[in-house]
Amino acid sequence: MSRKAVSPIDMGGQRILNVGSPQSDSDLVTRAYVISTSVGRYRGGWRSDNTPTDGLGGYIAYDITTYNGTTYRANSTPTAGLAPSNDTHWDVFAAAGINGSNGTNGVSFTYQSGGWSSSNSYSIGMFVTYNNNLYYCNGNISNPATPPNGGDPGWELAMTGSAAGVSIGQVPAVPIRASAYLFQQCSSSANSSTINVNSAYAVPLWIPKATTADRIGLYINVAGSTGAAYRLGIYNDNGSWWPGSLLVDGGTVAATSVAYVENTISASLASAGLYWLVAKCEGVFTNARGSVGPSFGILPVQGTNSTDLAAGYYAALGSGGLPSNWPAWNTAGSGVVNTPARTCIRVTG
Repeated sequence: MSRKAVSPIDMGGQRILNVGSPQSDSDLVTRAYVISTSVGRYRGGWRSDNTPTDGLGGYIAYDITTYNGTTYRANSTPTAGLAPSNDTHWDVFAAAGINGSNGTNGVSFTYQSGGWSSSNSYSIGMFVTYNNNLYYCNGNISNPATPPNGGDPGWELAMTGSAAGVSIGQVPAVPIRASAYLFQQCSSSANSSTINVNSAYAVPLWIPKATTADRIGLYINVAGSTGAAYRLGIYNDNGSWWPGSLLVDGGTVAATSVAYVENTISASLASAGLYWLVAKCEGVFTNARGSVGPSFGILPVQGTNSTDLAAGYYAALGSGGLPSNWPAWNTAGSGVVNTPARTCIRVTG
C-alpha cells in the first residue's frame, strides 16, 4: 500500500503532528480516528449518565450533542452529569430557534345521538348518523330538511358504514341476516312469565347497526280466556340502561291459544345501540314464554336489597296504548324481574 506524506494540520486550535508519516496500516487507521474525533462526532441527545447510545464510550473533546434544542460541541473533556448549558467544557455550536406563535384553536364538536332528523337544528361542529354513515356539519346548511346525503353543502361525509369494503377511515357495516328474529335466551318451553293485567315487561336488546324492524311478537305459554291479549312495543334507551321514549306501539296480539303470535310493524332503529322490547298484559291474566336472566350484561337493580338477577324491568302502565315514556326509576308499581316476557322483533338486515 503506497502512502503519501501529509503535512501537519490544525483542528480547532489543536495541532495534529506526524499525520503525514504513518508507519503501518494500523497506524494510518489510528491517525484517521484522531482526525475524525478532532473534527467532531455527533453523539445524539445529551445523556446525564455519560453513556451515549452509540457505544463509543463517554463524552470527550470535540464531541457534539444536543440539549434542550441547542447543539453543543465539547472544547475539552466534559464534566460527567453536568448539563452542557451549565458546563464550560461545552460551547454552543448551533442555538435553538425561537418558538413560533400558537395556531388558532380548532372547532369543538359534539355527537348528536338518535340519527339525523329534519326537525332538529344543526350547527358547525356537530356529528350525526344517517343511513349508517357519519356526517359532519360545517355550518353551511342551506336547507335543514335536506338529509346529509342529499347534496346540501352544509354536510361532509366523515365515516362510511358501507359494506362494499373497508379501507382506511371507514367503519365496516355489521351484518344482520335479513328476516332474522332477535330475542333473549329461554331455558325451556316451560319457562313462563307472569304479569298483572295493565302492567308491562321491558327487556333489553342490543342492535349492532341501523336497521328496520318489520315484525314484533312473543310466544303464549298458557292460553287465556276470551279477551286475553298482549300489547307489544319498542322503547328507546334513555342513555342510562333504562327505557326512555316510545319508538313504536305495535298493537295487540291475542293470548287465547298456546302459539307464537306477532304483528306487522315499521320501526326505524336509526342507530346501533340499546333498545327495549315491551309486552303489556291486557284484558285477562295469562302467561307468555319468559326470558332467562341476566341475559344482557348486568342491569341496574331498582332498590338496594334485591335478590333477583335482573333480566328486565316491569311497570304498571294502566289501560290503553303504551305511554310516550316509560315510567321513571322508583315509580310505584315498578321494579326488576328475572323472567320477563320474551318479546322479539324481526329485522330487515
